[in-house]
Amino acid sequence: MNVSAAERWFDQKIADYGAQLFQKNCTVCHGANAEGTRDWKKRMQMAIILHHH
Repeated sequence: MNVSAAERWFDQKIADYGAQLFQKNCTVCHGANAEGTRDWKKRMQMAIILHHH
């Protein structure tokens, strides 16, 4: 679905900030283009283990 810039509730500054957050926090598991990674289950298990200890 294509939505014009005028119809969005966010602006380019917010979109850029979201992209930075994704790059910093999400790409390890989700890939740079949100395509996923082959070993996501292993990475997720390690993240859970590291987070809880």
